[in-house]
Amino acid sequence: MKISLDDAIKQASSKYPEKNRFDRNRYAHLCIGAKVIEYLPENGSILDIGSGPCEAAGVLALLGYEVSACDDLSDYWHLYGDNRRKITEYATKVGVNFSEVYGKFSNEVKKKIPGANKNPNFWASGISVVMHMNNPYVPAIHFNTRFIYTTHGWFGGGMDVTPCIVDNKEKTFLHKELKKMCDRHNKKYYKKYKKWCDEYFYLPHRKETRGIGGIFFDYKKDNWEKDFKFISDLGVTFQMLFNSIIKIKYKKKWTVKQKEIQYIKRGRYAEFNLLYDRGTKFGLQTGGNVEGILMSLPPIAKWN
Repeated sequence: MKISLDDAIKQASSKYPEKNRFDRNRYAHLCIGAKVIEYLPENGSILDIGSGPCEAAGVLALLGYEVSACDDLSDYWHLYGDNRRKITEYATKVGVNFSEVYGKFSNEVKKKIPGANKNPNFWASGISVVMHMNNPYVPAIHFNTRFIYTTHGWFGGGMDVTPCIVDNKEKTFLHKELKKMCDRHNKKYYKKYKKWCDEYFYLPHRKETRGIGGIFFDYKKDNWEKDFKFISDLGVTFQMLFNSIIKIKYKKKWTVKQKEIQYIKRGRYAEFNLLYDRGTKFGLQTGGNVEGILMSLPPIAKWN
């Protein structure tokens, strides 16, 4: 660790907008930090769902972990005065990725968003994971869930896989597990959301799909509790799938030629995200964090 747990708590406390909050919760932070250090390797990644005001997330980020936090910040004291802004500014300073945007849609944007014509005010939060692996045998993997509220709220999201080296066994495994997950909630979901994914992740100027598909959905507002269970199940399934795929392939030897193929495939990925992706457009049009919005782009890409 770059610094000790005790020093991380002190640093986080000195930057936190509410005085004495860390003093009241010091024992909890010591316990959480000690368990994370015990079980998670240095420089590991943490997704803190229901993070609250990012106290624990801030300590873990200062310890050197890559931390992403998600919370609606709707408790009374979060909403009091200027506390929301102070919390998100604190999170950014200590290295936590926090996804939340709210405000008013512009006249141009509100025409395209359900419920926004009646009232342009909105709130949105989401979790987005994009992995561009060094090894060309390991595919690019994308997972996203979001909740948007205008005059009504809905879920959207999905996951898809983009290999640069075709593996039919991997494709069969992916779709088998996604169908199994969808069927637990509704037998019609898989066929509907797979088709939506194939149509959405398509590059018309190339006349090709981005990858081997997955599932994609939007404007999901049937029943909040059931929809949330589906979203949660998708997150668990995503974790299982990417763990399985990476474990099988990350040690495979690759050639310079295969690396060049990967760079070209990454170029296609970048084209889709910059030209067609609705999430990218939404984030840029609503004043989101530009670096966070463009984190889906690969680190290196090439074009013929």
